[in-house]
Amino acid sequence: MTVQYYDIKPGFVKDVRNIDMQSCLLALEKPVLIFNIENDALVNESNAKEIQQWVKGETTLINLKNTDHLLSDRQSSSHVAQQIINWLEKR
Repeated sequence: MTVQYYDIKPGFVKDVRNIDMQSCLLALEKPVLIFNIENDALVNESNAKEIQQWVKGETTLINLKNTDHLLSDRQSSSHVAQQIINWLEKR
């Protein structure tokens, strides 16, 4: 697995922290596809369930194992791409 590093500016982090995600998602009445990565180093697994509860529209939750937040390995990224295509084709 190749590790990639991204230069994230402090302003981006500040902007993200200032977003009231719950309010944004409560106003969303569209289908939402949610990916939950088991043992994700960046996002707690409970976040996916919170998103499901907050969205008024239909949600689909797909749990992933043995990958990282950035889907760094080709097998995981290909699997997720196919899941997205399947989900979109159903709409």
